[in-house]
Amino acid sequence: MVAAALGLLLLLASSAATADAAAPCSARVSVEPERAFIGQLVLWRAEILRRSDVREVDWRRAPRFVGFRAEWLPGEALAEPIERDGGRWRASRERRALFPARTGRLEIPAASLDCDGERIEVAGASLEVLPLPDVGRPPGFSGLVSPVRVTTRLVPERIALGQTAQLWILVRGGGNVWNTAPPLRENSLPGVDVFAEPPTTDIDADRNFVARRTFRYRIVPRNPGRVGLPEVAVPWFDPETRTYQQARGPARTLVVEGTAILGAEETP
Repeated sequence: MVAAALGLLLLLASSAATADAAAPCSARVSVEPERAFIGQLVLWRAEILRRSDVREVDWRRAPRFVGFRAEWLPGEALAEPIERDGGRWRASRERRALFPARTGRLEIPAASLDCDGERIEVAGASLEVLPLPDVGRPPGFSGLVSPVRVTTRLVPERIALGQTAQLWILVRGGGNVWNTAPPLRENSLPGVDVFAEPPTTDIDADRNFVARRTFRYRIVPRNPGRVGLPEVAVPWFDPETRTYQQARGPARTLVVEGTAILGAEETP
């Protein structure tokens, strides 16, 4: 936490050195990385300085992220004011997780702040977005750019013929997991009826961006015996090594008894 605060202080002091000393606020925008692949997480930051006598700072013309999926991230603020130009200033940072949706040069246009009624211009930013390579692209790849972890859960693992089991498949990572293709198709297993529920996406934007994509299936076997539910393989692209990888979730086995269990309402 101390290191993060010091980094924020240095960035703000650097940006403020070139700002108009008479202005009550100043801001500096950055994106990281400045060269990314389509679908890769790009961190947008707005470092904001305001004089300690400024009561309110808000966006007058808010940043626009055309060509991106933008997810809010919590901001940061220094508890203690800093000294500059003989005055006391307070520092804060706004953040967004951006996911470029198209290739080429993407521009984030300039914005402006309302600093106690005074308009403060905030410069925009730009980045170059690269296409994902064709070489090595595995079958079933759906555009997922991020290391992910796959877990599976089957409840219950033993049923009577005529009953239903639930299969959960969870894909978790720090990127665009909403791009994950359904890992199991309806009626894709012989002798088993598979019914898919609509998948859900949950985002945890505390300190770091984490997203979860959950797939739920109802499994209804037609025959008694052991039903093998296959290993789940989710392909993803690693922007660091520029290679495709596979995340895997374990296979599950469902035991189906030959005699159906009557429900309470069906008991003679």
